[in-house]
Amino acid sequence: MAITTLPPLDTKPLLVPVRPKPKVVNRGAKVFLRLLPDLKAEEGNRTSSRGFILILAAIVLFNVLALLAINTFMAQDAFVLERLKVATNATNDQRDAYLRMAEQKASPDYLAATAAKLGMVPATTIKYLDLNATPASVPTIGTLVVNPGK
Repeated sequence: MAITTLPPLDTKPLLVPVRPKPKVVNRGAKVFLRLLPDLKAEEGNRTSSRGFILILAAIVLFNVLALLAINTFMAQDAFVLERLKVATNATNDQRDAYLRMAEQKASPDYLAATAAKLGMVPATTIKYLDLNATPASVPTIGTLVVNPGK
């Protein structure tokens, strides 16, 4: 391990003369500009940015019109969707009304009142239909069945 010491305070540091740097930047810019043609406008002629501004205005106008068209189509679709929702709700309400009416007409109280209006009377005894018992002769199509009891 090496130990270093600081120089004594009374000694003056050595001054190294500083040489001025050459202006490389200016020379480089001149060389670069010599590669390009002279873009200065001639005396009396002034360059105009009117064409560039018109092109930018046309692009902005086109974008605004495109957004307007897109929003218009979206609004039309929203109106159609709203009309369809209203029609669906009306159809569902009508279906519910028909179902309520059918349930009301199928209720036992309504059926009893309608039967009484038609002249029907409640049964006093319950009779069952026996489908296993077959008659002695089966009538065929076109034969006249006469009820001898009446």
